[in-house]
Amino acid sequence: TCSPREIHASTRQPCVSGKKMISYSDSTVPELLVAGSVLAGMQSRATACGTPLMVVGALASDLLIRHVVGVVPERTTADIDIAVSVGSWDDFTRITAGLEPARGGAHTFLLDGVEVDVIPFNGVESSDRTITWQDDHVMNVLGFQEALATAVAVQLPGSITVHVACLPAQAVLKVFAWRDRHLSNRRDAIDLRTILLSHSEGPNLEALYVDHTDVLSRYDFDPVPAGAHRLGSES
Repeated sequence: TCSPREIHASTRQPCVSGKKMISYSDSTVPELLVAGSVLAGMQSRATACGTPLMVVGALASDLLIRHVVGVVPERTTADIDIAVSVGSWDDFTRITAGLEPARGGAHTFLLDGVEVDVIPFNGVESSDRTITWQDDHVMNVLGFQEALATAVAVQLPGSITVHVACLPAQAVLKVFAWRDRHLSNRRDAIDLRTILLSHSEGPNLEALYVDHTDVLSRYDFDPVPAGAHRLGSES
């Protein structure tokens, strides 16, 4: 596991909005080096199409929890999940052109040996905030536009800066995902629990006692429900 001291991030403050920058540009942690390389490749594709890219999923949680708060998530994955705000399905095709498909999925590809899930949203959404793949599989993308609007800027090794869904947005996306697929797996509940607990740990715990004593007092100074309350109020 990686301690905050090993990460060499330029900030240790909790970051839940798009107004702060977190920098890992000097980090030598292998997983961050790989993430920087893969995301640089994907971002260049998205930029060429004029489509914003946002990091979501496990890597987003790692960047804003493990590498800032210093807490190791219960569930980890080597995959990288990104969402792209496209104008049409043609944009999605151009962004993923030439990538090797992985596991036969319409949105999963291999880049430098790493599985990358690419989820399009915005211009390809139906009125109910879903997208429909060519195989008629329907995917809920409710919350992605809102997550992009509040994303956190994160600088990775290789001088690449990416947008990362902030923790309140990640929590909302996890609630939607759990609602849609909780009967088939429990991973979304585990991820949501990690995000909730992160708001009562590390610098977020300090912030509760410095800036949110009114919330703490409502819960008899129990930081876990107080932190969850704070996260909910920011979602």
